[in-house]
Amino acid sequence: MTNLLGILFLVPLATASLCLLAFRSHAWQRVLSVLGAFTELGFSLWLFWQVGEHGAFSLNVGNWPAPFGIVLVADRLSALMVLITALISLLVQVYSLGSMDRPREKFGYYPLIQILTLGIVGAFLTGDVF
Repeated sequence: MTNLLGILFLVPLATASLCLLAFRSHAWQRVLSVLGAFTELGFSLWLFWQVGEHGAFSLNVGNWPAPFGIVLVADRLSALMVLITALISLLVQVYSLGSMDRPREKFGYYPLIQILTLGIVGAFLTGDVF
């Protein structure tokens, strides 16, 4: 179940990559971005439920020990914060479908919001202080 922590990083990263591949088509970027946000919300709900049922999870990224590698930890507080982040990200992206104008979309709004979500999720799931 600790692979769920990696999936929470993979979804916004893959969505941002797909949005960059569809950089010329703003319609595809909108669809991909909202689908990615729904997927992130679903996985964050699953993480919140799993942490409530089984307790905290941890994952050593790359199987490196703690002083040398990054340790991802999901306890109740971090799972709740990831869930709130995914919900707010979805709401912002749905709202921006109607309020974002074309010139601003040309600067890569949808890939950037996915990268922002990735960074916030990473900040909440990291198990150490840099």
